[in-house]
Amino acid sequence: LRLAQGHQDPLLHPPAPGRPDRHRGRGLRLLHAVRRHGCESRVSGVNGWDESQPYRVFVDESEVNGYSITAVYVRPQDVHKVRTMLRKHLRSRQRSIHFTKERPKIRNAVISDIVKMPIKVELYKVAEKHRESRSICLQALAEVLRDGKCQQLVLEQNDSLCDSDRRVLRESLGSGWSGTYDHLRAHQEPLLWLPDAISWCWNKGGSWRDKLSSLDLKIIPLPR
Repeated sequence: LRLAQGHQDPLLHPPAPGRPDRHRGRGLRLLHAVRRHGCESRVSGVNGWDESQPYRVFVDESEVNGYSITAVYVRPQDVHKVRTMLRKHLRSRQRSIHFTKERPKIRNAVISDIVKMPIKVELYKVAEKHRESRSICLQALAEVLRDGKCQQLVLEQNDSLCDSDRRVLRESLGSGWSGTYDHLRAHQEPLLWLPDAISWCWNKGGSWRDKLSSLDLKIIPLPR
């Protein structure tokens, strides 16, 4: 993982003299956790992911077994192809794929296609869900993306969280970040089905988790 240099997020840097810093301890613990590369990684080597090339990132959350966000990296030139591969699994009048509602046959077919896609996946996880879980995970992802070649970050839209997400991203990415971040519904962006499916399989465990073994997938545990 690469970390931002000179990042001025108040969670990671001390405040001006005389001002309280109630977030500094948590921010430092988070930064140190990412620096230690505290993760289990399983890299297939098939995709040969080159972070020096532009990419887009699509994110969904899960509240199973604690809290996590799954980030899927896709090359701009692969976006149309991946969307087409996913849309072919839609039933008549169906607008999006949500793994918790799908039949095993559809899940198997979708995952079979996903593991063949030229993508990279990162799953940021805290052991227990609490009110700051999403911010912690999102901040960790933003720290990785800030100095990279990310053109666009897309999060599945939850109206109650949009303002908080924007605050975290604005502080963590900084004013010099050249990419964009957006909130979209799952039916508006099929690439959001990717983190939903991968997260479901990982959290389900057993044979479903095994189906992800050929993906370029990294699990990143974070402190509370």
